[in-house]
Amino acid sequence: MSDVVRADRLLAEHAEPGLFNICSGVSRSARELVAGLAEVAGVEVVHEVDPARVRANEVPDVRGSAECLHAATGWQPQIPFEQTLTDTLAWWRSR
Repeated sequence: MSDVVRADRLLAEHAEPGLFNICSGVSRSARELVAGLAEVAGVEVVHEVDPARVRANEVPDVRGSAECLHAATGWQPQIPFEQTLTDTLAWWRSR
């Protein structure tokens, strides 16, 4: 069962209505995502950033907090990032 499905189930069973982030609390860059997917796919990918396309006010780090979710349900992420990438790639390849 995925972390998101488990979080949704716990929220439905235990939490008062509200807003909750379902996240690891770990920020990952686009470079890390591309490199991770390339690794699990077994392909070489060159990740290049075109400075002309980077916005002047780009937010360099976006990270969620699951503190409220944990307090309401005890939920914590259990599936490693690499496993999520592997599962995502397998899902796309099956289509």
